[in-house]
Amino acid sequence: MRKTVLLLSLFLTFFQFMSAQKVGRFEFELGVGGVYPISATRTPAFNGINHYGEIRYNFNNKFDIGLNLLCSSYYRNHTHENTIERLVDLSATVYCDYNWRKEDNYNVFVGIGSGIITAISDTDYYGGPGGQGAIGNDGRTICFSPRVGVELFDRVRLSYSPMIPYGGDEYIFSTISIGLAFGGKRK
Repeated sequence: MRKTVLLLSLFLTFFQFMSAQKVGRFEFELGVGGVYPISATRTPAFNGINHYGEIRYNFNNKFDIGLNLLCSSYYRNHTHENTIERLVDLSATVYCDYNWRKEDNYNVFVGIGSGIITAISDTDYYGGPGGQGAIGNDGRTICFSPRVGVELFDRVRLSYSPMIPYGGDEYIFSTISIGLAFGGKRK
């Protein structure tokens, strides 16, 4: 009985701490940005573009968790094959962010994310028809993605995030994005 009371009191204390809410619970963000390929194999690559949507749940004014859906596109030049390859990466990443709310006009945040990424190639460089997966057999793998950014005026978010797929060193890329957030405004 004592263990139950202790666990219940710890849970209620944690719930009280997390519900000391100074921001709206849910937030939705839409954004665009640039893609900058980082190839471990030194294959020449060209910058591209990304667009994304993210929905976040704010536990309090310090912590949030969100689901980010990203579509990015960039080109690589395979000089030994005389082929230019267009890659489209689709990812679904869960991020957990920590926010420093120092001033009224800006909020610095850092986060870490993990999810699933699919790289699709439009060429037959991989021995099959265009549209085939580029990473692994089916083109899907898990990814790791740290990020850092700043939110201005509770609406505009600028962020930098490298995307590191497992087992696909030549498919590492970074994004610099600007997004518009809806909801989640401070109360």
